[in-house]
Amino acid sequence: MKFTHEPLYLIFAVIIAFILGVSCQPAYTAQYDKDTDYYDHTLNIETELSEEQLDWEEWANNEWKETHGELQTPLSKENQQEIKARLDKGLR
Repeated sequence: MKFTHEPLYLIFAVIIAFILGVSCQPAYTAQYDKDTDYYDHTLNIETELSEEQLDWEEWANNEWKETHGELQTPLSKENQQEIKARLDKGLR
């Protein structure tokens, strides 16, 4: 009787299929008692600014007010025409 490897290949294929079938099962977050940001990406967003961020924001606002006053400076006619020309050129 001649020995062939076909039965071994079949057995190994079944074992590998079983291992992959078990290991590739999806893991649902409800199974775990921990919060993750996989389904809720807002968990890790900082809701309050740090003291350093507040200081930088205050500094930037004060610098803007010293340079430009309370409101943004209005565009001149030349600036408006340049912006309109660039928009027309880009859209067509």
